[in-house]
Amino acid sequence: MALPQDAGLEFSLVRGDALFRAQRALGLIPAHGLGVVRRAILAVVITWVPIVVAAAWANRLWPGTVPEPLLQHFGVHVRFLLAVPLFIIDDAWAQFVLEESIPYFVRSGLVTAADRPRFAAIVEGAARWRDGWRPWIAIAGVVIA
Repeated sequence: MALPQDAGLEFSLVRGDALFRAQRALGLIPAHGLGVVRRAILAVVITWVPIVVAAAWANRLWPGTVPEPLLQHFGVHVRFLLAVPLFIIDDAWAQFVLEESIPYFVRSGLVTAADRPRFAAIVEGAARWRDGWRPWIAIAGVVIA
């Protein structure tokens, strides 16, 4: 938990970016907290359930009906039932770690009193970068590539 002398050093990789604001506007992220369970369940519903419904509709769900039924593709289930929710849970973990570690740089003496304004400016700059449009352009470029 940030102490009063750590004011201005609050930083989150999760809170404040465009995706966070959109999820908050949709009611997925409550005013307090990150809504991790709600978002993880919704991610499973959006990603895994349609695949299962489509496989059932095409009669490709159960073993014995086709040579490679969906229920025998364990990689699909691991990706959508384990990996996707873990990415969302990782948001909460990153939030917790950064809440504790950024102010610790000052409390531990790693950032001296003389360097504190510059360190606070760096933290604020990182928050502006997170909230801007440039990261989304970079992500779109990676996805397109």
